Amino acid sequence: MGALSSATYFDDGPFQALRTEELMQQYPRQRRSSIASPSRSNIGRMTSEALQATKGLYHRNLRNGVTVPLQFIWFSLSFGSYGLLTWINSIFVKVHLQDLYFNELLFAAANLPGNILAGGLIDRIGRRLLLTLAMGCSALSLAAFAYFAKGSDSNGAGGDGSVNTVMIVLCACSFQAFSIAGWNALDTISGEVFPTSVRSTGMGVCTASGRIGALLAQFVNAALVNQPVLLLSVASATLLVGAASPCLLEGDDMARKGLEDDASEHHCSIVVTHGGVEGTKTRQGRYEPIASASYSTLHSTSITESGQNNTTGIV
Repeated sequence: MGALSSATYFDDGPFQALRTEELMQQYPRQRRSSIASPSRSNIGRMTSEALQATKGLYHRNLRNGVTVPLQFIWFSLSFGSYGLLTWINSIFVKVHLQDLYFNELLFAAANLPGNILAGGLIDRIGRRLLLTLAMGCSALSLAAFAYFAKGSDSNGAGGDGSVNTVMIVLCACSFQAFSIAGWNALDTISGEVFPTSVRSTGMGVCTASGRIGALLAQFVNAALVNQPVLLLSVASATLLVGAASPCLLEGDDMARKGLEDDASEHHCSIVVTHGGVEGTKTRQGRYEPIASASYSTLHSTSITESGQNNTTGIV
């Protein structure tokens, strides 16, 4: 297709392209520069909003019932799953598996039944129960892996047809499937429990906690790689402790429910001063600390802790 001429024809007639002078008039230099390269004031504003959102995550209404439990779950699941994936080939070698490529292929293919399992159960039994069961079964799979690895280590090199080899591969695949199901449940929970005003920041903080767990696991696993039974036992214990953490999450499981803090709800919200921190209280009675300046201009009612009402125009 050739280069377009200055006049392009549409159904309703010719369209004349804007000249450089006209572009300069429509988009002043100051406006263009602010879009192309953020000024210091914009960077400072964005930094301030990020700090306010992070502060909102650790407000007492979210800290103990949402943020900290989720951070620990992300840490433990990353430590036990991502931390182990990097070393799975070395572990297979240490426990005397022969056909490493085929066994690794089976291990990777276990992702598929894990995703199918999560998709079929996440709305039937609930996100939190699925997460608990998935992490618990992952921990038990690693414990069984360690048990059969100990038998394989004591017996020396076992053939591919030996019972120990079959059970080791089966335990490794079941660990992979259950950990994937756990990740699906955890990602869904993390996107639902945080209020809209701090949801993206909450996901970032949880993801960072998971990265720290996966990073620390590399040092631990590197120190224990010559002791695969102990390495698997440590990962299993970490997952087992994390499996108990979903019970610390406050609020209802959102299986087969819609999120309450959508845009239409905020149009019927009120400003609440709670413990010296302003926030919004929706018609469903849900409280959200104001952590950023992203709320719309609304007409609402301000309520203090003493019960006095003051009419305001901006949330």
